[in-house]
Order: sequence, then structure tokens, then C-alpha cells
Amino acid sequence: MAKLGSSFWEEVAEAGLTGLPFGVDMNSGVILSAEGLTPEQRGRLDGVIARHDPKKLSKRMLLQENEQVKQFKDWLPTATADQIDAWVDSVDIKVVLKTIVKSLAAR
Repeated sequence: MAKLGSSFWEEVAEAGLTGLPFGVDMNSGVILSAEGLTPEQRGRLDGVIARHDPKKLSKRMLLQENEQVKQFKDWLPTATADQIDAWVDSVDIKVVLKTIVKSLAAR
């Protein structure tokens, strides 16, 4: 299994597994301990891991990124050409592009 992403614990909660005695290695997706789970709970956990998309952002991360995008969109129409040039020169454009694309993809 691949590395688990930021939405994994939200998916665990949606499956009704929050607070149960198990551990998961976030780098490998391997269940470390689940002796206290019933067979039905273990099956749900296995299902969450099997369906998990590590690229899917958590709701918290989406809100945070969407807030940053909103602030940028509010600033942009009022920015002067010099301010825009200064901003472009000050940022890692790859990070900006990734944030914009992820924001658009999440809609």
C-alpha cells in the first residue's frame, strides 16, 4: 500500500472507526495493531485503506487553500503592475500553480 494522505483520518471517521484501538503507518498504509477490533471493524478499516486516495486533500486543507486562493483573488484586481511583479518574483510559482489546480479540481 502507498503512503496515506491528509484525508485518511476523515475517511476513518466517516467509517465510524474513530477512537478504536488501532494504529496505521502513514508512510506505508500498513495496519500496525488492530487486535482490539472486531472482524466487522477490521473489515471496514481494510476497506477505508483499500479505497483511500492519498492525493485527496482533507477538508481542513481544502478550506485553508481555498481561503488563500480567496485572499489572492480579492487582492489581484486591486494590485498594481509593480505589486504583481514583486509578488511573482517572491513566490515559488510551482507551489502557486499546484494550489490553483488542486483548488479547481476539488470543485
